[in-house]
Amino acid sequence: NFSLSKPMFDSVLVKTSEDQYFWFFNQHHLITDGWSVTVLYKRLAAIYGKLLVSGKSEDTFPLYENYISYEKQARKDLNDSSQSDFWKDKIKSIPAIPALYGEKNEKNLSNSERLSFELGEERSTKLKELCKESDIRAWTQHLSLFNIFSTVLFSFLYRVSGQKRNAIGTPAHNRITPEFKDTSGLFIELF
Repeated sequence: NFSLSKPMFDSVLVKTSEDQYFWFFNQHHLITDGWSVTVLYKRLAAIYGKLLVSGKSEDTFPLYENYISYEKQARKDLNDSSQSDFWKDKIKSIPAIPALYGEKNEKNLSNSERLSFELGEERSTKLKELCKESDIRAWTQHLSLFNIFSTVLFSFLYRVSGQKRNAIGTPAHNRITPEFKDTSGLFIELF
């Protein structure tokens, strides 16, 4: 249980000996994303390094509120333009929930049973090798694997439903400027 009226993070500096410390830092995923963790650790290391050398650190860092202002303006601009009509039409074209094995989901419920299985070392190795193929390789190995598994999922959905058009939502990091790449906060959007 958590409350949005309380801090969504814990930070503790633990002294383990006269000259050794450990930093414990825990953040809730509602206020940050994975990229921000890197930003914060690099920033802390830079500040700490300057403090050791000069005894002071006067760095300033991009504020998350700059991103919020940018997003508000971008959404306002979108609502004031023909782009809004384009995206409204695009949303209408997203297909309905497929009828799997001929069974229609009349109530649009997403309850399902999750099944897990291990790919095993041999299959995992082969998939990672496949990710290196020039026709398949994406920006990162994780993105390549995402594309492979999405393709398998869509093929399966077509096979069991006959539906030719499907849509999937995926998180995107949404750090489109150098300033946003150096800003700590939650930037992820559904793409």
